[in-house]
This record gives sequence, C-alpha cells and structure tokens, in this order.
Amino acid sequence: MKLFCVLVTLFLLAATVIFARRNHNQQQQRINQQTQQPHLKQVNHNNNNNIKDDTVNILFKINYQTQLFNNNSIIFSLRGNIYPLSWQHGISLNYNQSTDSYDINLDFNLNDLKQLILEVKVLINDKDWMIGPNAEFKFENLMANRNYIVKLFPWFYTTEGSIVTFSGIYSPQLNNYRNISIYLPPSFNENLKKSYENILIMHDGQNLFDPKTAFLNNAWMCQNTLNQLINNNDYMYSIPEIIVIGIDNTNDRMNEYTYSKDPKYKVGGSGDLYLDFIETIVLPFVTKSLNNFNNQHFKNQNNLKNQNLKNNLKNNFKNQNLNDRIPKEIKNLGILGSSLGGLISCYAGWTRSHLYNRVGCMSSSFWWNNQDFNTTILTNKNIRPPIKNINNLKFYLDSGNEGEDQDGMLETKIVLNHFENFPNHLFELKRNLFYFLDRGASHNEYFWGKRFWAPLLALFDVEPEILN
Repeated sequence: MKLFCVLVTLFLLAATVIFARRNHNQQQQRINQQTQQPHLKQVNHNNNNNIKDDTVNILFKINYQTQLFNNNSIIFSLRGNIYPLSWQHGISLNYNQSTDSYDINLDFNLNDLKQLILEVKVLINDKDWMIGPNAEFKFENLMANRNYIVKLFPWFYTTEGSIVTFSGIYSPQLNNYRNISIYLPPSFNENLKKSYENILIMHDGQNLFDPKTAFLNNAWMCQNTLNQLINNNDYMYSIPEIIVIGIDNTNDRMNEYTYSKDPKYKVGGSGDLYLDFIETIVLPFVTKSLNNFNNQHFKNQNNLKNQNLKNNLKNNFKNQNLNDRIPKEIKNLGILGSSLGGLISCYAGWTRSHLYNRVGCMSSSFWWNNQDFNTTILTNKNIRPPIKNINNLKFYLDSGNEGEDQDGMLETKIVLNHFENFPNHLFELKRNLFYFLDRGASHNEYFWGKRFWAPLLALFDVEPEILN
C-alpha cells in the first residue's frame, strides 16, 4: 500500500511538472507574439485576382512634405496584409507632379476586402517605417463601387510632440486674460500636409505640461502620455494624433468652472460665459494661428530618430506656412478636466453636444451645489442632447477612492448610474460611457497625470477608416 501511494505521488508530481512546463511555454509564446511589431502580423487571404469582375481598384495617394529630402533619393513604398501587398516587401509608388503626391493603383480581390480590414504602412526606401499603428480601412458598398481612393499622411522620424504657448489671450465675456499652451503632435513639424481632426480642450492649462507653472510643481506631463500612445504600434494601446489646447485658469476659477451658484461658497455661475469664451475666442484663435504657423517654435529637434534630418528640418521649415492644419469640420472635439474642471467638462458635453462629442470628467466635483448636476442638469429634458448627437457622444468618468470624501467616488457613481439608467439604453458602458476607479488614488495632479492614459484610450481610440 505504501508503494502504491509513493507511485501515485510520483505520477502526480510528474504530471504537475509537465503541465507547468507546457503552461510556461504557452505563456512565453503569447508574450513573444505580443512583443512582435503589429505591422508584421500576417493574415490569410485569397491570392486569386484573375477574375476581373471580382476585383476592386484602390488608388493610394501618399501625401508628405518632400522638401526635407532630395526628391531623386526618395522611394516611397507600401506594405500591407492583403494581396497584392505583403509585409515582407514593399511596392514602390510613383510621384504625381500634378497633385504633389506619391501614387499607385492596385487591384484587390473583392472577397478579401469583404472579409478583412485592409491594413497598410508606408515606408521610405522600403526601410524606414511610418510611425504609429497600421492604417486600417473598411470598404462599404463594394458591390456598387469598385474604385476607391485611400489617402495617407504618414510621418517617419519625429517621435515627440512640441508645446507652443500663446500669452495674454483676452476674454471679453469674462474681462480677463490668460495663457494658452498647445500640444502639437509629432508629425506637425515633419509632414506639413497633414491636418488634424481630433482636438482636445483641457482646463487648468498651467498644470498640464510644465512643473514650473504647475500647482505645487506637480504637472501632469501630458506630453509624455500623448507621445507614448501616439507612437505605439499596437492599436489596442494607441490613439490617433491629437492637438491638445490647455487653457490656463485664473483667480476666478471657481466662478468660471461652475454653471450655478453654490450657497455654501456663495460663488459660481460663470461657467457658460467661460464656455462661450472657448467656443468664440479660443477655438477660432487656435485654428487661425496653427493654419498660419511657421517653424519659429520648433526649437527642440532632439526628438528625431534620424540625426541627418535635423539641419534639413531647421532650414526647410523656417518660413513654411502650414495651411489647413485644423480643418473646418473637426471630427472629434473633446473637453476634459479634473475636479471643478471635470464638472464643467461634463456640463459642456451635456449642454453643448453640437460642439463636443468627447467628454472627460476626472474626479469631478459633482458635489457642487447639492449635486445639482445629477439632480437638475441630467433630469432637465430641455437640455438633454438630441439622439443624433448621442450616437456620436462619449463620456468618461473616473475617481480615486482615497483621501477626503474618497475623491468623490460616491457622487461619481451616482452620476454614472444616472447615465446608465437613461431610457432606451442611450448610454452603455464600454460603448459610449466609460468608468474607471483608480484604487488608491486621491484628489491631486499626480494621480490625474498618472492615469491620463485612461480617458485618452476611451475617448480617442483608433478605428478603421470607413470608405464607401
């Protein structure tokens, strides 16, 4: 009997070792797969493009500022996941002088484009990959339309954005002045042809980028988070390039960031004037300034991967006008803040959904005026966003759970539940409503900057471009 028990024990021990080793190998295999560059991912596809009726023609147009280089030395190529493209070797593009772009016409199998999302990347000299995740495209109305144009605005060498500050912007609504700091994404000074349809307004601008101006010298350092997410090859942890407009607060912050008067503090109620200032002064000013921007602010060139480009950048960008960097119709305009800045952001998104469709409310002061955002604003049907706006509207709410009043966790959950209980499922978690509880976090700049990635990924996720 003892011998039998020993044998059983040895058998179980051996099985455990084999299982653990197999589990370790499987885990290591998953890790190796995750660390591969996403643009090298292979997919199955149909290589049979012999039947003309089953083909779809796509004209690829690569738009890039070519004054950086000697035109004779540049060869742009294209790689992708669907035949005739591949990830192993690029197909060279031809320069089109009439449009100042690099073009190529390719025929794809109809069934491939029905079943798969087309993923592509542009390379220079079939060696330098464009930065960021794969450009993805979904094709609609394939049975009716067999000809498409894909436009790409890549960048290759700039890995960090830059900060530009405009001083003394006057508000006629509030009769005061303030500075505005703008984060320009990495490609802004490299590819002069690219425009930016994702814009984010942020409050308390002096706390966002620079410890010297931040409260208690504790800045969010938003640029570090933005750079990391924009450069990431993995679309799950990537965002499109966005311009961030940080608007400084003033000594009248409590009035400007609230839409009603709180009887306890005997102040508040200038929030709509502040939002009018953003809409009628800040946005037009920034649009005009960036659409006529030159290289005088592009001083930090240490963010380039290619050392040889530094002098070219400095010389060729010096007097270039950057036209239409912000298009007339912005695809996604966001507004985001923390504390009272979170409150005014939620209020702006709810009452001005015609303007804002991405709303970030971090550690929001929902306690203000006896929680009247929850009891008055959200219950007023006259100011509820119309259905057509809600379909393209996203709200992000969060809080910590430490410190005074647990960082407003209870009030935030009450507002979250109100959103979830709107009739007809107007808001659903992980569709157009996002919530994050930052356990162990309290109410301060350190934790807001540390989790800034969360609202960015929720509100500005990378999605395939729909072509029809």
